[in-house]
Amino acid sequence: LTHYLERLLQELRQEDEARQTGDLINRVKNYIQEHFAENLTLTVLSELFYVCPAYLSRLFKKKTGVNFVEYLTTIRIEKSKEFLADPSLMIYTVSEMVGYENPRYFSRLFKEALGCSPQEYRNQLP
Repeated sequence: LTHYLERLLQELRQEDEARQTGDLINRVKNYIQEHFAENLTLTVLSELFYVCPAYLSRLFKKKTGVNFVEYLTTIRIEKSKEFLADPSLMIYTVSEMVGYENPRYFSRLFKEALGCSPQEYRNQLP
């Protein structure tokens, strides 16, 4: 009976930990969605959420399947696609709006992600 209770208690702790870590990652993802244009780093996020950067990095990868930088880049590229639909916005402006100070770097990441430059993408829009 004691062994059964210990095992049950251990399982409950693991479930509680999984729920808490899942909640942490959901809060981090929500923060990234709202602040994608800011200078976001694991260090910044770890300070905001009171966890160690290495722990946050491992946990983020475990819960999302991608690392933090990949996730942030994906969010930024998706947001940039929305902004590129507005022809009045220059590419360098879109770059800044999604958090990239260097438009060339932004264009390189965009092309790696979508296979075309931001300008080519914009030209393909209806």
